[in-house]
Amino acid sequence: MIDHLLEIKQSIEDSSENGRPISTSLIKRYEARYKTILRRGFRNNPFSTENVEKKRGRPKRTNIQNMLIRLRDYQKEVLAFMYDPDVPFDNNLAERDLRMIKVQQKVSGLFRTFAGAEQFCLIRSYISTVKKQGMNVIDSIYRIMSGNQLYLNFQS
Repeated sequence: MIDHLLEIKQSIEDSSENGRPISTSLIKRYEARYKTILRRGFRNNPFSTENVEKKRGRPKRTNIQNMLIRLRDYQKEVLAFMYDPDVPFDNNLAERDLRMIKVQQKVSGLFRTFAGAEQFCLIRSYISTVKKQGMNVIDSIYRIMSGNQLYLNFQS
């Protein structure tokens, strides 16, 4: 599956370099291959039928089975980067945005008040947005503190 997703990513990068979107027929082919890989995964990792009647609740599944189920149920989300060129292949940017919160939590252990946590998140969100806009963080903070309103181009 990893190789298949990386192949799709490379194909999208190649087509965007040529200035044209990925073809619909190629998207259909990639979707079919995705489903084939999932079917093979389910076949190689069958669900256990032992003691299903004796225990209450959902039968225990392996990590591989859980991943296969997620990949099947969220196919459109997993392949979102293929359908929309504005969707990144990975979520590294989101992980970097959350990192400072985890670092602060690790250093101090907690926020003393809910208001303090809200203020921290507001400031971190502002700094993250300024960086993504390619602006200077110090200048932007200075402008806010001096009362000059700063326009940030939020995409919705």
